[in-house]
Amino acid sequence: MSSPQSSLQQKRLRRLEKLYGRLKQSLVGIGFIFPGSIVRRFMPCGKPSCHCATDVNKRHGPYYEWTRKLKGKTVTVRLTAEQARRYEDWIRNRRKLKKILMRMQAVSIQAAQNQATTMLRH
Repeated sequence: MSSPQSSLQQKRLRRLEKLYGRLKQSLVGIGFIFPGSIVRRFMPCGKPSCHCATDVNKRHGPYYEWTRKLKGKTVTVRLTAEQARRYEDWIRNRRKLKKILMRMQAVSIQAAQNQATTMLRH
């Protein structure tokens, strides 16, 4: 016969398992993942006679750059506008994935703590 405390812990564990299952299911819809960030820049060309040299609002661009860390060094790559839009989606996917994984980890820790409490009582 199980105690009321044990029954409560079993219910808690089932609730955590359902939550974990929903989190796991939400991973299915995530597309490509990509590290780094995208920056949109307007830059002067360097020609002293160009309008961009004297007016900040008339700089050339936008130019899109993807920046990330690679082996401890910052790497920047110039992109087309289309690549920048695509990569932004993939970067968003990566952030979403990390959030879901952190939530899954938190749920797993709660489940382990629930199990530890159950074992201590028996």
